[in-house]
Amino acid sequence: MWLLNTLTYELKKFPLRKERPYYAILSHCWDEDPEREVTFADMQDLSKARAKPGWAKIEGACAAARRYTCKDRKNGGRSPFEWLWDDTCCIDKTSSAEHSEAINSMFMWYRDAKLCLTYLGDVPSADKPRAHNSSFRKSRWFTRGWTLQELVASNADMVFLTSDWTEIGTCRDLAELLESITGIPQMLLASPHPHRLYLVYQTSVAKRMSWAAGRKTSRREDRAYSLLGIFAVNMPVIYGEGGSKAFRRLQLEIIRQSRDYTIFAWGRRAPLWPSQPLLVSFPGAHGLLADSPDYFRYSWDVSCCPLPDFITPLGLSAITEPQFSDTNCGIRLQLPLRQFNDGYAATVCAVLGARSDVPGAPWLALPIRRDRWDPTTAKYRCVEEPDYRILEIPSSVVFDNSGVLFSGWWELWTIHIESI
Repeated sequence: MWLLNTLTYELKKFPLRKERPYYAILSHCWDEDPEREVTFADMQDLSKARAKPGWAKIEGACAAARRYTCKDRKNGGRSPFEWLWDDTCCIDKTSSAEHSEAINSMFMWYRDAKLCLTYLGDVPSADKPRAHNSSFRKSRWFTRGWTLQELVASNADMVFLTSDWTEIGTCRDLAELLESITGIPQMLLASPHPHRLYLVYQTSVAKRMSWAAGRKTSRREDRAYSLLGIFAVNMPVIYGEGGSKAFRRLQLEIIRQSRDYTIFAWGRRAPLWPSQPLLVSFPGAHGLLADSPDYFRYSWDVSCCPLPDFITPLGLSAITEPQFSDTNCGIRLQLPLRQFNDGYAATVCAVLGARSDVPGAPWLALPIRRDRWDPTTAKYRCVEEPDYRILEIPSSVVFDNSGVLFSGWWELWTIHIESI
């Protein structure tokens, strides 16, 4: 990890975590023209670095860091921050290995920083953040992919600064306002470490994905790479693979480490009632995995259900733990299935271990259809109408035995669902 001296502007490498000094870290938006930013290579010649438009931000960040103090490891007192990390000039991007390490470590670097300075270059010092049309609410910083993990990983003392480096307030002070902008719960944003990270990782996969919906990155693959720390996974960085492929790889890494069914609960939802029987044909088809975080924009209220809560009430023997695995036939998983009474024997309803947070909320289920090319195997594809992908099934309908919607009864099956 390279750190920038806030007085001399000298870069120094600290390869071991235990040897790193206390440091501040900068969260900001890159200039829309990246060439204006000061890079690692520019910092090898300060006269060249000072000639670039982005130097003013480097100077401002260093000066801001020195306004705050941290504990001095040598004498136990407090002194201004001597070291700062900034993603523009503290990563040697000419080294693919160092760049990949930085991407996989960035969440940890923000978590470990003693102070995060969040610079909002499009927010004037006279702005009223809580006003309905404030510049703070409309800041570009809230639309970028990388800034999400910076907000989540940093401590509650994260400081927000205006375009002239005037302090607006801390994450703790602004938690209610930040929740209204980002959808991240106020309680999480106001919590210090380590409880903050506990709340992050206790939040369902679908909810965490919904925080990233609508955010943008300059490179398509970064939509996935910027979420690695939020899901506590690591994976190789392969620029050029495309955004959809990178995001599918991210989901597969999450599946390997998680038992959270909500990763499959993305897309629009529609209620299922006996008075509104399921349409006979499903014109659309899609794999089990989403193509980008945007597909989770409707999943902000989806939580994972404890296994007994959705297996036992169906009259089924509970499996020990939900298990997912990626195979050459698709994602292998166990789900309660029941056949739709729609004239198509291959179309079934699969109940996910996921529900909305609203008390008494319906069950979430996937309509799936057996692979028509291989009817002898338990290989399925998700099917969808133009307006929805997930079905909301009230408990009264789940246990309905009238024959209007379903035929047969619930059975626990191990099946394969196409991932893409």
